[in-house]
Amino acid sequence: DSTPLLIGTHMIATFRVGVTRDLLPHHDTLGLAGIGLDVLDQAPGVAWEFLPERVDTLRPDQVAPYDALFVLGCGVTAETLRGAKDLSIVARFGVGYDRVDVDACTRGAILLTITPDGVRRPVASSALAFILALAHKLAVKDRLAREVNWADRADHMGTGLTGRTLGIIGPGNIG
Repeated sequence: DSTPLLIGTHMIATFRVGVTRDLLPHHDTLGLAGIGLDVLDQAPGVAWEFLPERVDTLRPDQVAPYDALFVLGCGVTAETLRGAKDLSIVARFGVGYDRVDVDACTRGAILLTITPDGVRRPVASSALAFILALAHKLAVKDRLAREVNWADRADHMGTGLTGRTLGIIGPGNIG
């Protein structure tokens, strides 16, 4: 569909979305399946692509061609946004604004979004994995196994979880 889109006060033929390569593991296949990029394929007037290179902080030349950015952990700084005259949104997959210059986005009238629901389950699962690893002294047992020192394993049985109360304190609304 080549119907022009009205974005703000601008009429554009195609809304271009740049997706940072840190969403791709090193073998260049999407590592976070099911995050909704397929929705962009079906949106009329929207074209998306992965940025050509993996970087820690985006450069102005990398973002200049796009109307929107979809980023995972790449830094978006005031320098990144210099000259990004068509950019209207930075959509961060994850939570937190520590890698995005919020003031620079505000000055540039660029909408900034996060996806708090996108990380709830992985963070909760990781927290449970760490709790189990600590309760069963997994790191110590791993070291003993690698050193072929099974004689000391009885000294590191762990506490287990029976009769314990568990919780997560600190990681935002996940806890």
